[in-house]
Amino acid sequence: MKKFFTFLIIIILAAAAPLKVFATPVVPAAPAAPSVPVAPTPAASGSYLPLMARSAILTDVTSGKILYSKEEGVRVYPASMTKILTVLVALEYLQLSEFVTVGDEILSIPYDSSKAYNEIGEVMSVENMIRLIIIPSGNETSCVAARTVAAKVTGDPDISYPEAELVFCGLMNEKARELGAYNSNFVNPHGYHDNNHFTTAYDLALICRAAVENEFIRQVVRERMFAGTGAPQLPDNSRKLVEHSFETTNELIIPDSNNYYPYATGMKTGSTGEAGECLAASAEKDGKSFIAIVFDSPNGGRWGDVTSLFEYGFNNYNMETVQNANEIVESIPITNPRLGDEELLEIKTTKFYEDFMTKADLAAIERSVKYNEKFVTPERDKNPERTDIINQMQFMAPIAAGEVLANVTYTLNGAVIFEDNLVAVRGALERTRESDFEYYKNMISENIFTINALPYWCMAFTLLFMIIQIIVFIVRRKRRKRNRYRSYY
Repeated sequence: MKKFFTFLIIIILAAAAPLKVFATPVVPAAPAAPSVPVAPTPAASGSYLPLMARSAILTDVTSGKILYSKEEGVRVYPASMTKILTVLVALEYLQLSEFVTVGDEILSIPYDSSKAYNEIGEVMSVENMIRLIIIPSGNETSCVAARTVAAKVTGDPDISYPEAELVFCGLMNEKARELGAYNSNFVNPHGYHDNNHFTTAYDLALICRAAVENEFIRQVVRERMFAGTGAPQLPDNSRKLVEHSFETTNELIIPDSNNYYPYATGMKTGSTGEAGECLAASAEKDGKSFIAIVFDSPNGGRWGDVTSLFEYGFNNYNMETVQNANEIVESIPITNPRLGDEELLEIKTTKFYEDFMTKADLAAIERSVKYNEKFVTPERDKNPERTDIINQMQFMAPIAAGEVLANVTYTLNGAVIFEDNLVAVRGALERTRESDFEYYKNMISENIFTINALPYWCMAFTLLFMIIQIIVFIVRRKRRKRNRYRSYY
């Protein structure tokens, strides 16, 4: 009889216990694999282009990222590409609407300089002075700019040109350092050869990038010609004006040139015996904007070199998404979640990150996640009953929504390119006796008079019926025994 009642009690307790369904653990999804490039060109995979130039660089204007380089840190002579920095500095001190008068500074240039054929006493606007520096590459016009700026900076309108050149070149070098061009030195405003006048492809790329941020410089470097006087005449005809007519030396932007490149947007040529044939160029296509620079490219090779650099950039580089904001990275089990709560906790990113790169670079990016040990369950404390997750990392509650649970790092060729925090998508409360009691109480109150409770009611009535039948059976049996006992006596 005792065994019978023990078995009955077990049945009743089992029926009264809530049915708990364990969700099948979700295996954290692996991050989507970046697109694999299809047969990358040797340049894309091995960073090699058959350039004739001694030194070269290709950079993205928007990000400043180097897309291709060849001996970009070697000291080279910039020749007339110097004038990009000259106009950049001049426009920091002069207004386009100002007028300047040419002085004897134009006599200071060597006889074999490139010229715009300014004349002493000639009046021109700063706007057209910049044009005559860039389009025909006027060395003497660069001297006019240098003296005008130096006179304004020093407050001495009669400053000699040698003194003015020292002042202006000081400003050029100061600007170069400001832009990060630390391996350059400028001793004149026009680029005529001097052993102490040098730069690097990397430094000049920084200077060119700053120049194209100036709207007027960006406009002038793509103009193909200049014709007219440097300024309008006054009613009394008191201004000395000189007629000028020049075509750009940049063949990339001349449509009928054999070296025309339809996506080119200008910049500046340079050439001296010591520097060789050089070119700083810009180009735009499909929303991409590049700067390409080559030094000492012999036999007219500068045009082909720059075109090759641009084509390499346009064909291989795109803005690629490395990480989206609010992207779910993983779903991690919680060691002992509250009854009724989700057993997996998702962690997500907080920032969006994209970078200008090739498909090969995108595929080569490695991602690593480092978890905050404060929330990670020690191995000895993992739930031994959860054999489905025992070998996985687990989080310990309590965890607040938005809590930083990990850090994600992206590396390319061993260099870190981006980092972000990974945060909890939701909160996870700690399981306690009180929370268990509250769970059962709520479950009973919410389900006792619903269709979901019908199986429990049926089981309860069945058990009650069985108990009543057992009790009746026991009572009757006892009565029969008593009756037999009485009849015996």
